[in-house]
Amino acid sequence: MIFWTLCALLTFVAVFAVLLPFMRSQANAAGSVLPSDANDLEVYKDQLREIDDDETRGLISKQDAEAARVEVSRRILKLGSMHAESPSTKSSKGLRLVAVASALAIPVAAWTGYSFSGSPQMPDQPFGARLEQVSGQSSIQVLIAKTEQHLAANPQDGKGWEVIAPVYLRVGQFDKAAEAFQKSGQILGPSVRSEIGLGEALAGLNGGVIGPDALAAFKRASDLAPNDPQPKIYLATELAQKGKFQEAKSAFEEILATAPQDAPWRGIVEESVAQLDETIKAPAGQPGPSQADVENAAGMSDADRTAMIEGMVANLDAKLKDNPADKEGWLRLIRSYTMLKKPDDAKAALARARTGLAGNEAALSEVKALAAEMGLEAP
Repeated sequence: MIFWTLCALLTFVAVFAVLLPFMRSQANAAGSVLPSDANDLEVYKDQLREIDDDETRGLISKQDAEAARVEVSRRILKLGSMHAESPSTKSSKGLRLVAVASALAIPVAAWTGYSFSGSPQMPDQPFGARLEQVSGQSSIQVLIAKTEQHLAANPQDGKGWEVIAPVYLRVGQFDKAAEAFQKSGQILGPSVRSEIGLGEALAGLNGGVIGPDALAAFKRASDLAPNDPQPKIYLATELAQKGKFQEAKSAFEEILATAPQDAPWRGIVEESVAQLDETIKAPAGQPGPSQADVENAAGMSDADRTAMIEGMVANLDAKLKDNPADKEGWLRLIRSYTMLKKPDDAKAALARARTGLAGNEAALSEVKALAAEMGLEAP
């Protein structure tokens, strides 16, 4: 009840505030005379006084004085009538009427609308929270849902599959991404982008390991664009995953030989070369694959190869516990956990690296740059 009483009071105050200027103008208009009318009125009053003076001095007769007074009085009455019916007065009345009607109509419309859609029991809905909910929760999902609905009705829309494929890849729906890239390539024809995307999706389904199907996609992309470094990077990575470290290093160095100095991916390739170089030069007994492991890696299944890679990473992790000042080791570990799709382990390694390298600002700067590159934190 208090709520509605306050609403009524505030409505009355608002309407009164709107109407007050018009009420004042109406009151002023009722007793006001235009400047020119005021001058005429003074002239007529002077004429009446002159008539009285002339009659008193005997300059005019009483009958003439009376007739003169009647004429001046008639003019005064006419002046008042003209002012009362002037167009400006009528216009002001019309404007006041419109203003009053509008001021009364607004609260009536507002209260009517509120009775249908409003409720004083509803919780607060801050604009920032609503905006965050819309943009954070539904933007990508709405895009996916609308595109899926469109493609269900238009399955031969190659552009639609081309649009939705990288979105699936971004949100980690690798199976749908692979299907979308395949359909895009089938309808629109093969392209570097569709083949690379297909390879990335198939590798994602395989836990980051480049299997035969993903490898074939990257090879097709490289054939379509021999000068594009991206498929070549994936092909070199596949060699490293198989344990062919020397071949992988040569492939990465070949990519660097023609890479622009400001290429955004150059740092990744350089780090891969450094990591492979240390692996190749690692002395016996240091954590890492043996020569037999390297020779047998090519014949392993994808699952066995993944297990071997994870074992190598675990050995590196254990080594860093004994030697926390090894900057290169931390860089390899963070990158390895990221490539294995283990972001929690990568972030834990990042935190440990900061502790182990405390005081070494140059090394910490490199670790921070790698973390930003891997998407573990903002640069």
